Amino acid sequence: MQPNDDQDPAFPIAFPWFGERRYWEDLILNLREQLGRMQEGPLQILANSGN
Repeated sequence: MQPNDDQDPAFPIAFPWFGERRYWEDLILNLREQLGRMQEGPLQILANSGN
């Protein structure tokens, strides 16, 4: 990565994982899992008949 005028030099120091492949793979996996949960039906609350 070559520094230039439009890049903040503090960014890679503060967020070193941002440029790593694993970060993006995990993020995509989390988003796919979230999408799957959103496509499921709503949770059902069962009445407690024992009380």
